[in-house]
Amino acid sequence: DWSLRVAPASGQAEGAEPGLVIVRNLRWPGSATIGVGKRFANVYVGYGHRYQAAAYAPPVPADVATEWAPEEDAPPLTEQADVTEDPDAGQPEGEGDGEEEE
Repeated sequence: DWSLRVAPASGQAEGAEPGLVIVRNLRWPGSATIGVGKRFANVYVGYGHRYQAAAYAPPVPADVATEWAPEEDAPPLTEQADVTEDPDAGQPEGEGDGEEEE
């Protein structure tokens, strides 16, 4: 489950060490090791999913829920009036929110 690829080094004598070796893991797409001489680096760029021959398809979402309706013998729904209060109610004039007027 590995793929090896050797890139020749440019400008080196014939028979010298290869310039770059790339080893790819075919089971984990996005995983690779790149080596030059005795130095190497491991790289992984992917989503953490193993290779699958078939493309991933997410599951179908559930059906949309129906809208709620009251029971036939229930009293009708009524909206309550909004209750708003003045935040400065009960305070002397000019001592509202602590900000001074210029």
